[in-house]
Amino acid sequence: MESTLKELMDQASSCLIDIKGLHEERIKILQQLSALQVEKDNLLWRKRELNVKNDIADVFQRSSAVDSRISDLGIEIQKRIEERKMIEAKLEEASREPGRKEIIEEFKALVSSFPEEMGTMQGQLRKYKEAASDFHS
Repeated sequence: MESTLKELMDQASSCLIDIKGLHEERIKILQQLSALQVEKDNLLWRKRELNVKNDIADVFQRSSAVDSRISDLGIEIQKRIEERKMIEAKLEEASREPGRKEIIEEFKALVSSFPEEMGTMQGQLRKYKEAASDFHS
């Protein structure tokens, strides 16, 4: 009976050693898992940071396109203003000459269409300026 007891004690001792080893291995695995989770969280933050940087770059790119369009519209408006002044001068000159009533009427019709076109272009310019200020904000 004593030998059986000793045998059972040896088996219990061996089982305890195995359990202790498994417990230590479990702790190591949990520590590794924790480190991997921290690394995963860091990678997610880096990914989000890169996405924000890409979004900012896109906004600046669109903003420069809007700035370019604003400049183009400003130049176009200046051209139209100069063209209108030239036509008005020609109209004034033509009105002094007798027998030019038909030409004068055509010029008047042409000149009267400019404010509408300029208003449309100025509206577009205003929209682009507002969009640009929104991008820069």
